[in-house]
Amino acid sequence: MVLKESDLVNMYLWDKHRNDLQWRRVRLGVVPNHEQARLYSVLLRWADAIVISDGQVLIIEAKLRPNPSAFGQLDLYEQLFRETPEFSAYESWPIRKQFLTTFPDLALVELASDKGVDYIIYPPLESSDVEE
Repeated sequence: MVLKESDLVNMYLWDKHRNDLQWRRVRLGVVPNHEQARLYSVLLRWADAIVISDGQVLIIEAKLRPNPSAFGQLDLYEQLFRETPEFSAYESWPIRKQFLTTFPDLALVELASDKGVDYIIYPPLESSDVEE
């Protein structure tokens, strides 16, 4: 079986956020009106998941292979989340940005730390997976 990003997100949410309120493949931002919705469909941004957990909003972006572009996406998603009408009830809640991937990239782990992004490796590495 070939793992897809959506599979990674689904496994992670099932394992870590099974009982939390969650949305997957979430459109963020505002469409000016119904007539322009089709035109804007190519411009809209889609977060891999939004989770409401422990009084905060988690915005999750997944990449099978670590990629620095995810951090820019998360910054934009944070801004757009607060503008999205469907999430107006949560617009003042604290937001945690989470980058979900399958293995560590030390340069990106450091960048994530500098940007205040949780760098989550899933499935978690077993100690037997790490070379000594």
